[in-house]
Formats: sequence, structure tokens, C-alpha cells
Amino acid sequence: MLNFWSAGLRLSRAEAKALQRELWEVYARYEHRRGPEKYVLHLGLAPKPEG
Repeated sequence: MLNFWSAGLRLSRAEAKALQRELWEVYARYEHRRGPEKYVLHLGLAPKPEG
């Protein structure tokens, strides 16, 4: 089990898009597997609202 919350990342827009692509690539490597156990994955990456 992994439970991780981050206070945030300081990234440029280009770095954030690169991270997004990398995370999708990791997910894509695992999404078609049919193991005996089921896991829920929740991951969000969005710009932090100002203020």
C-alpha cells in the first residue's frame, strides 16, 4: 500500500507536461495486466490556484 500526499512541486509548465507523460507511460505498462488482486490508483496533477 502506498499513500502519498505532496505539499506540491515547483515545476515549469514544460516540466509538468513531461511528468504527466511519464506517469501515463508507467500506467500504460501496467493497465493490461490481469493479476489476481485489484488495486485502485488515484493520482492528480494540477496547477495550484493562486491566493
